[in-house]
Amino acid sequence: MAELTAKQILEPLEWLIGKWKSITAKGHYPTIPSFNYREEMEFQFNSFQPILNYSAKTWNALDGKPMHYERGFLRINPATCNAAFMVSHNRGLVSLEVGTVGSNRLQLSSVCVASMPFVKQPNAVGISRSYVLCPETEKLKVVVCLATTNTPLTEHLNVEYQRDPTELSDKKCV
Repeated sequence: MAELTAKQILEPLEWLIGKWKSITAKGHYPTIPSFNYREEMEFQFNSFQPILNYSAKTWNALDGKPMHYERGFLRINPATCNAAFMVSHNRGLVSLEVGTVGSNRLQLSSVCVASMPFVKQPNAVGISRSYVLCPETEKLKVVVCLATTNTPLTEHLNVEYQRDPTELSDKKCV
């Protein structure tokens, strides 16, 4: 049996590849005031490994000040619908999330969350993410839930994105 190429392995995630810009981005949590923000997120094909490189940056919708950065890698287990997402956060947190890929859908939940010993308390102890692409509108909906040492898993971020039209040529695996 022939070995699968990186393009073949990543085909179930191809709908996610590209640069995405938030249309609406809302944050809320029981322990903080609700807020609006802006976000740019990108999933890039990695030409030498069957993974997607991930980056995201957010800034305050009112004053434009930077808020949060993430970098990571999204991998799919070849010939399955199982995915793993490793994410490093600029606030001293790293997470490993696993889940499944379906038609225009990615569901992930953390199996490991670690923090630097001197990060702001309470510590994050769990994360779940849901990515859903609406084929009719080409809008991407992302919901992120967060658990801390004080609060059970609770919706924290709710974002709707549109693909950056200047990045459409980079959408597919090459």
